[in-house]
Amino acid sequence: MYSFLLQFSSRPKAIEQNKYVLVLQTRFGMDFRSLRFPGVISYDSPPGGGTTDYAVQIFHDALASGRHSCYLRPDTRLPMMYIDDCLRSLYEMMTAPEESLSCRTYNVAAMSFTPEVYSVFSLDILKQIWISMFGFKNP
Repeated sequence: MYSFLLQFSSRPKAIEQNKYVLVLQTRFGMDFRSLRFPGVISYDSPPGGGTTDYAVQIFHDALASGRHSCYLRPDTRLPMMYIDDCLRSLYEMMTAPEESLSCRTYNVAAMSFTPEVYSVFSLDILKQIWISMFGFKNP
C-alpha cells in the first residue's frame, strides 16, 4: 500500500483554521502539523464498530462461522488505509523539514473500495489460507 498527502481543502472553515495555525506558528513559534486519516484498518486488533471495520470483520466472521453480513450497500465506496501506512505517514510528516511543507494540515489518502469488490478479494485470500493450512484446493 502507498499513501500520499493531499493539501487540506480550501473551504472557508479550513482557511480560518489555517489562519489560526499561522498565528500560533508566527506569534508563538509553534511547529503545528496535522494529518487527517481515512478509516484505519489492522489485522491484529479487533474491529471497533467503525464504518470501515467490515474490511477486518469479514475475516473474523469467515473463520468463526463461514459467513459475514455486511451492513453497507455492495456499491458503497469507503476510503481506508492500513495501520502501517498510517504510522509511516505520521513519521514522514513529523520528520519533514519545516521549509518543505506547503501547509500545516493534510488529508492522507490510501485506497477506496466497495464491499462487493472486497468480498471477492477476501474470498481469494481465504482460499489461499485454506490451501496452505490443509493442502486442499476446494474447501
